[in-house]
Amino acid sequence: MTEGNNTSENQPISSLEEQALIDQESILSVEQQQMASEAAEAIWGEDLSFKETRDIETQHAVLLIEALQKGEITPERVASIIGTRTAEQVIAGEKDQITGLDNYSGGRRKTQKELARSSREKTPTSAFMIDLDNFKDANDTLGHLAGNQALFAAAQHISSNTRSYDTPFRWGGDEFFVILPNTNAADAVSSVGIRILSEASASIRDQMEGMGYELSEDITFSIGVAQDIPSSDEIEAREELLTLLADKAARVSKFRGKNCITIGSIDGVNEVFSDPTTGESFTAQFESKNNEKIGKVKSITPFKKD
Repeated sequence: MTEGNNTSENQPISSLEEQALIDQESILSVEQQQMASEAAEAIWGEDLSFKETRDIETQHAVLLIEALQKGEITPERVASIIGTRTAEQVIAGEKDQITGLDNYSGGRRKTQKELARSSREKTPTSAFMIDLDNFKDANDTLGHLAGNQALFAAAQHISSNTRSYDTPFRWGGDEFFVILPNTNAADAVSSVGIRILSEASASIRDQMEGMGYELSEDITFSIGVAQDIPSSDEIEAREELLTLLADKAARVSKFRGKNCITIGSIDGVNEVFSDPTTGESFTAQFESKNNEKIGKVKSITPFKKD
């Protein structure tokens, strides 16, 4: 900890033996909650227990694990507050076992955290939804193990082409999501998106060949981009709009021929999608079936602003 932030470090703590008995499903005692809040306040200068969560125990644990990973607090201090077993479960529970990236749960938590920060600092946040093209062919033809290796290769490529402060995570299936702080949509495309897109097929093919698999068709990316605008709306509502718009934009990229980037935005009452390379804008009509929020794109129509 930095100088002046030692208050919580000197607080009396329970023994490791006692804390190790805390079960993950149990509720932290009032004293333990207070200790976690004090530790978070000492580290970040504020009590973060108000964050959007249904589980105070997990929220406090996650805050302290983050501090541990940053070297801001000692492992002994974390273990004394939340229990060694719980700490390990928090770390493992937010990682995708195939790609090594954050999973959907961990990624959503970090997305909401970033949106809360952007509200305080009045800065833009952008996001990518990345849908793998031709993944089903590799998975069906070469088998599920090869499919998992393709997901791992895609994750490696995405991670190596994002910035140190961006957060890529596995959304689910063959989709990935990336949070880009302090970045508007246009800059997100120019500084990160084009780099991810341009070398994807070669990077994934090389990794797959190194693992003994030969792809019959290159795996590329259909990328959708959206930008959050800081507002007084609830964080969860803003997160839903951001992810929904990025998802729709990725589907438009798929409809436009795959291996491309589409930016989604709101223009009045219209959802507008644009090609960042040509500047062409259009609206999209989506199929709706079963209980899906969004179906496939049926058609796109050129959009002209009134």
